[in-house]
Amino acid sequence: MNTKLHSFLINIVIVTMPILGFSQCPSSITLTSQAEVNAFPTNYPTCTDIDGTLTISGNDITDLTPLLGIETVYHLYIQDNPLLVDLTGLNNFTGEGVDEFIISNNDNLININGLSSYVSNYGIRLHYNNSLQNLIGISPSFAGTIQLLGNPSIQSLEGLEVISSLFGILLQSNNSLSDISALSNVSLGNDTYVDIIITDNPNLSNCNIESVCYSLTNCISECNYQIENNAEGCSNILEIGYNCGIEPRNDDCSSSFLLTLGEQIVAYNELATSSNQIPSCNNVSNRADVWFSFNTGANEFIDINVSEGYNLQLWSGACSSLTQVNNACSSGSLVNIPVSTYTYYKLQVWSEDTGRMATGLFDIVIQDELLSTQDISLVEFSLYPNPTSNILNLKSNKTITQVKVHNLLGQEIMSLKPNSLTEEIDLVELNSGMYLVTVKNNNSSAVYRVIKE
Repeated sequence: MNTKLHSFLINIVIVTMPILGFSQCPSSITLTSQAEVNAFPTNYPTCTDIDGTLTISGNDITDLTPLLGIETVYHLYIQDNPLLVDLTGLNNFTGEGVDEFIISNNDNLININGLSSYVSNYGIRLHYNNSLQNLIGISPSFAGTIQLLGNPSIQSLEGLEVISSLFGILLQSNNSLSDISALSNVSLGNDTYVDIIITDNPNLSNCNIESVCYSLTNCISECNYQIENNAEGCSNILEIGYNCGIEPRNDDCSSSFLLTLGEQIVAYNELATSSNQIPSCNNVSNRADVWFSFNTGANEFIDINVSEGYNLQLWSGACSSLTQVNNACSSGSLVNIPVSTYTYYKLQVWSEDTGRMATGLFDIVIQDELLSTQDISLVEFSLYPNPTSNILNLKSNKTITQVKVHNLLGQEIMSLKPNSLTEEIDLVELNSGMYLVTVKNNNSSAVYRVIKE
């Protein structure tokens, strides 16, 4: 062989061999055992950035330290690891460019130690981790959204006191959660956008912490608050506003608080102002009125009850063109008032005392005539997933004839006539928040609350 050619080929081998010895990151990978986790740095010695999905899910996985080299992942799922106690090993994971990060169904996960470098604005979803005790381990620089859903053991948000701001917070169905004071000095959203969802936490009674009160007072634009079905004191946004000592958010018709038929709530009108709409009875100067809205559903008659000393005026139409409902102004209660079915009405409530500081808390309920005689939930009907980030699926054993979606102000967002047993509703363009989905099949109808993430 020609000496020069032989030398050239040797040089190619020498130059290329080190390159061939290094493995790049996989586009996507699932690690299903501790052995596979341990082998990752050997199989991918230079891997730091995974452009696709990394799923960690294995019955014997206890240690993530072999993954210390990973810095970014597009989709990261840590799920169904019954022996995993914390996230040590993800210490260099910054979350830059992450599109989804879900930690779910890890029965022995106690905290999130290991996320000291995670600073992504996307956020973290912690779902159904039965032993999760706190949020110790989060990076002080984290400023995204935190979702805590269905974690039955967590009692407080300890760990969040080290951060300065969050884009949003979702606390839902955490049965032992009773203390959110770690959020007191954390800025939630900003004055033009905030996303605060606190629902179905049966032991949470104090939500009037400094950061929540500040947000309720100062947010003026895209303010998404869903606070309900917690313990007394945090049962709805109005109760929190009262405890914060701020003006009611439903001080005028355009910001009416949406009531659910049959559900009694606590509200207040202390610090409220007098609106331009003058009731047809019991009008007083400085009446400090507040406003509610509701949908009648299939009801043709309704009853409305309010605490003693308060007055009611029922209105129909939009806030810009309200019309008083005949014979629907009274003190204490309105009984057997005829209404149009599946229609939104406005309700004005004020006290008999004059002066903005003379009033306080009151109870109010709109009785649903149908609820006392029949179950209005649709039989053999399902709606999923809820919450959803895009597609909402409807499935029924009877033809779905109509679907309407309203926001919490009662504004219709969309109306569909599927005339089929199934339907997919694309909610991807809607802002995050709660919506009311009214579904009709044949002669039955029901309203469902859906959370758009």
